Amino acid sequence: MRGIALITVRSVNQTSASAWGERADQAQAALVRNYLRPLGRPGLGVRRSPPRLDDRTPRNYWWQAQLLDVLLDLAERRPSRATQARIVMLIGGQRLANGGLTNDYYDDMGWMALALLRAGRRRAAERLWQRISAAWNDHHGGGIPWRVQQPTYKNTPANGPAAILAARLVHREWAERIVDWMESRLIDTATGDVRDGIDRLGDGKVEPEWRFSYNYGVALAAELALGRRDVAERIAAAGVSRCAPEGVLRGETSGDGALFKGIFARYLTLLGGEPGRSVVLNTAEALWSHRDSAGRFGADPLVGAGPRVELSAMLSAVMILEAAARLS
Repeated sequence: MRGIALITVRSVNQTSASAWGERADQAQAALVRNYLRPLGRPGLGVRRSPPRLDDRTPRNYWWQAQLLDVLLDLAERRPSRATQARIVMLIGGQRLANGGLTNDYYDDMGWMALALLRAGRRRAAERLWQRISAAWNDHHGGGIPWRVQQPTYKNTPANGPAAILAARLVHREWAERIVDWMESRLIDTATGDVRDGIDRLGDGKVEPEWRFSYNYGVALAAELALGRRDVAERIAAAGVSRCAPEGVLRGETSGDGALFKGIFARYLTLLGGEPGRSVVLNTAEALWSHRDSAGRFGADPLVGAGPRVELSAMLSAVMILEAAARLS
C-alpha cells in the first residue's frame, strides 16, 4: 500500500496541466457513452454499466443530482451545446421520474438544490431551500433532519449541504445557524473531526463510529462559506488523515459510499494548497491508472473496475479528475 502511494506521487509530478484537462474530457466522454446513451429514463443516467432492465428505471435521486453537478463541471470548463442540452434533459428527466424535484430526504434535496443553483435555476433551488429550512426543529438543540420520517435524526450529510446552500443563496443568518449547531454537536473545531449524526438509533447518542469522507467535505465547505478558514483547514487535515492515510482517497463500499470520496475531493479544491492538492492529484492518478478498456472506474482508486460499474463509482471518479484539472 505505501509503495503504491509513493509511485502515485511521482506520477502526479510528471502530469501536466493540459493532460489533466484531457483526462477529464475522456472521463466525461466515457460517462456519457456508458451511462447516458444507454436507453433508460429520459435524461437520467442508468444505475450500472452495462445496464440490465432494472438499472434503466431506478430514480436514484441524489446520484442524479451529482450527475448534474458533474455535467456542470464540464460545462464550466469546456462549454458546448451538447453538454448544455444534457443538463436541460437531466433536470427535465428528474422532474418526470420523481414527480417533481422534492422527496423525503433533506440531504438529497440539498444536493439537488446546489446543482440547480449552479445551473442557473435559482427559483427551483430556493423552493427546495424553503422545504429544507422548514424542517429545522428543536430536537437536540436544532438542526435539519436526515429525512421526513426521522425528525430527530440530524446528520452532517443533511446539514452540511443545507449550510452551503444557504450561504450561496445569501441566507447568511441561516448558514451561521446551521454551522453553529453542527459545531455544537458534530464538528470538533479544535481537531477537525466530523461525526456523521445524532440519534440515528433513537437513543439520543452521537454516532460513535461513522467517519465518512463526504462529511469532512461538506463540513469544510460550510465553514469556508462563512469565512471560517482555520476550522475548514483543520477539518480538511483530519479528513485526509482518516480517509487517505497513504495519500490516496480509498473506496468506502459500493452504492452510495462510492460517491463519498468524489464529494470530498470537490470541496478540498475550494481550499487549495496542502494536504488537499496532493491527495486529489494522487487519487486522480490512481484512478486513471486503473480505468478499464471502456473508460470506467471502480469504487476503489487502487483496484480496477469490475464487469459492471455503478454510476456512483463512475461519478466519483469523474469528480476527482475534474478536481485535478481545476487544481492543476
